[in-house]
Amino acid sequence: FLVRSRLMSTDQHDDARQILRDIESLDGHTSFLFGKINFLMDATVGFININQNKRVSKLTTLSVVFVPLNIIAGIGGMSEFSMMTQGVSWPLAYGAFMGALGLIGGGTYLLLRYLGRRQLRQAGES
Repeated sequence: FLVRSRLMSTDQHDDARQILRDIESLDGHTSFLFGKINFLMDATVGFININQNKRVSKLTTLSVVFVPLNIIAGIGGMSEFSMMTQGVSWPLAYGAFMGALGLIGGGTYLLLRYLGRRQLRQAGES
């Protein structure tokens, strides 16, 4: 409707056509820039996901190490533990219990570390 010649003079008509061409070229450039911005946002989300996966992996390792210890400590905290260790002094019984928890936790951690390194080596070979 802007380029109707009966409403505008020839100079105004030429100026309107030039403005419409400028708008069309800017529209294409805007689409290009939006595409770039979307790509950069997707890349940023990808990096955030990678870092989040690393953190979740560490938390999973911690839970795998401490859940068995928690179960054993729960059993040890019950009154049945005193019946199981009847005749043994409580400092010795609880000391041995804590030592066993440390060994189980450390062994689980070392096993997970070994399995993780083995998996990395296998991924590097293939």
